[in-house]
Amino acid sequence: MGRWKKAIIEEIRSVSPTTNIFKLRIESDEPFSFKAGQFVTFDLPIGEKRLERWRSYSIASAPSTDNIIELCIVKVENGRASNYLFNDVEVGTELKMKGPGVPFVFQSLWINHPFLFVPEQVLRLLPPCYSSFLKKMPLRKRFI
Repeated sequence: MGRWKKAIIEEIRSVSPTTNIFKLRIESDEPFSFKAGQFVTFDLPIGEKRLERWRSYSIASAPSTDNIIELCIVKVENGRASNYLFNDVEVGTELKMKGPGVPFVFQSLWINHPFLFVPEQVLRLLPPCYSSFLKKMPLRKRFI
């Protein structure tokens, strides 16, 4: 996942009482490129130990190399990370970030199969459980 980078909050948009879109600009001399399905990890000031501080979030924006990403984050009741992001972070806040990581990436070999496309607004409201769905759903039942 590489070295730690500085990510600056450019915009925060509320899409529901418990869901925000965070637009971040990655400070780097190199383009920050990623593929759909990748994630980034943050070292947040919410604990002493690494496992208390590190949180990973799926990148919600389309792949690009403009060093801008968007994250769709759902506020979790009593969640230290989401409450920090919702209550303490504002435009201009600097976060320590690394990535992208690779849990689920679109494979070109799927191109010959039917796909169901869902509007962006719907996708941004879904929790990051899509890969669990894919794992549980037999291949023959995924495609209509």
